[in-house]
Amino acid sequence: KKSFRVGYFSTFIRKKPKHSLSPQNPKMDSKTKQKMRLTHFVSIPLLDPVFVDYFLSLKEKVIGMHDQNDVFHPKLFQNGKHLHITLFMLDLTNAELRSRAVDLFQALSPDIQQILRTEGDQLQFTKLDAFKDRRDASKGTVVYLEPTPSAGILKVAHMLIKAFVDNEILFESVFNASHLQYNKDNQMYSVNQYHVTVMNRSFYRPLRGGFP
Repeated sequence: KKSFRVGYFSTFIRKKPKHSLSPQNPKMDSKTKQKMRLTHFVSIPLLDPVFVDYFLSLKEKVIGMHDQNDVFHPKLFQNGKHLHITLFMLDLTNAELRSRAVDLFQALSPDIQQILRTEGDQLQFTKLDAFKDRRDASKGTVVYLEPTPSAGILKVAHMLIKAFVDNEILFESVFNASHLQYNKDNQMYSVNQYHVTVMNRSFYRPLRGGFP
């Protein structure tokens, strides 16, 4: 088991847009929502130097044990400067939605910092696992560390998810893809499966078909 602190700021990480929606019509009907493409995700960066050093040491050890093996090619590993815990994903191909998301995020940043400072910013890692390819369960797509988040991180996740849902930027149609759920009993939003990416097949072209 390893425990590390997280950074005080969440951030948007941009992915390549695959389609566009009309800037004049940011409120989408149900048919349009079904065609959404996840282009961005909201995350909390892992800035603790101790964790970064631990990750880089682990990376070098694994690469050294499997020299010249594409399955453990250096390019498959996450950049040590980009380590983060993913909260949820969004479709922000629409320019107006993207602008609203940035404004909302900036407005919430002081509250995020305050919660993490006062209610805990610790992550404990207890599991290394992989997401499976939906078309071929024998292959993996992402190798990740699964953390047990602090009360502060759980509260930040609820606050962000609720704010983005209330402002019609995050939609329930992507809850499954983002591993999100809503508990009607306590009216809390949560992340079903937090993860910190260690390796991703998309980082290295020869293995985009998946890890064996």
